[in-house]
Amino acid sequence: MADNLSVLTRVTYRKSITVCFDHFEIDNRASLQGRDGALRYLKSLAGQTGQAVVEMTLGFLLFFTIVFAVVEFSHLLYSKVTLQHALGKAGRYMITGRTADDSAGTPIPRNIVIREVFCRNVIATGLRCPDLGPDFQYTCLDAPCSQPGGGPNQTVMVTVRLSKPAMMPFFSQFFTPEGVPFQLSTTWRNEPFPGK
Repeated sequence: MADNLSVLTRVTYRKSITVCFDHFEIDNRASLQGRDGALRYLKSLAGQTGQAVVEMTLGFLLFFTIVFAVVEFSHLLYSKVTLQHALGKAGRYMITGRTADDSAGTPIPRNIVIREVFCRNVIATGLRCPDLGPDFQYTCLDAPCSQPGGGPNQTVMVTVRLSKPAMMPFFSQFFTPEGVPFQLSTTWRNEPFPGK
């Protein structure tokens, strides 16, 4: 007798389930041999009540909650690192004392130019660039600021306050209504550039 038998069987069970076993490989030691084995297999399936569907549903809910939480918190980390990078770029621009002119040739105040450098580097974070004021401020540590953004040889601290809303609505219930608050600061000593 051969070790494996190839069985082609069509079985109707309880007049509603029709299963066709096409090339069902049955080992000669297995309990599923021929038509009787297929009927026993179908009877064992008929006793299940959908437990696997319930378990799979709960498993998928848990799995996707974890996946979306990883995505949400990864984007928060990305936003924090991007804001730190942007503030560093603005600080490096600030210490040089450089300014810019608008299209008419009128000089733009340094504090506005520094803020614009910061805003150009805030990429794909979902954040609105903060206005000058309490959300984007300069503080000269050794003396009052002699000009916007600090004068030559002055130590200036730039502070930015932002709130990032949740990317996915489900997670917004875990944060404040404004979102996750960020406060970043950087301190730089300006170079001895010519004062204006």
